Parts: sequence; structure tokens; C-alpha cells
Amino acid sequence: MWAQPVATAESFDQDLAVLLPQYDELPSVIEGFKRALAANRGITRIPLDDGENGEEFPGVFAQLVDYPPLGPAGKQRFRVTYHAMAERANPWQHFTLLTIVEHPI
Repeated sequence: MWAQPVATAESFDQDLAVLLPQYDELPSVIEGFKRALAANRGITRIPLDDGENGEEFPGVFAQLVDYPPLGPAGKQRFRVTYHAMAERANPWQHFTLLTIVEHPI
């Protein structure tokens, strides 16, 4: 049995619960993001840590995620942070979604 390639941390689930009343289609948007991560479909990895003063958050990345139901106003509406188990994308990689917050525009 294979493990799920994208898991969610309790902190992510808590953040999502706060956002759901305002963004009811967010679960399907996140499922799409999870599928894209799992398929390694060219998602640019933006390191959360700038590497200065030693790495405090190795393997943690951020990604801006659109919310299509809002049309153009939903572009880059959320910032999702996630942990990637390997340094480079590969077919056996696992991810954990850590947080999701509204991204100020």
C-alpha cells in the first residue's frame, strides 16, 4: 500500500476551517493543488527560508494559490506553505501542507 503523496498537518486543517465560511469552494481548489503537487506539474518551489543565518526551515516552501470562483479577484488569493520530503521533485516525493492564509493583494 502506498502512502498518500500529499498529507495535511493539523495546522493546515485548522486554517482551512477558519477560511471555509467565506470560501466554500476552497476544498476543491486545495484538492487541485494537491494533485498538481503530487504530479510534479512544474510548480515552482519558493523556499520559505532565505538561507541566511543557517536554514531554520529546510524543505519548507510557499506557493500562492488562486481561487477561481472569484475570477480575476481570486488570483493569488491564498498562500499555502508545505514541506517537501526531498530536495528535488521526483515521482516518489511526499508533501505535507502546513498552513493556508489569505494573501494580501
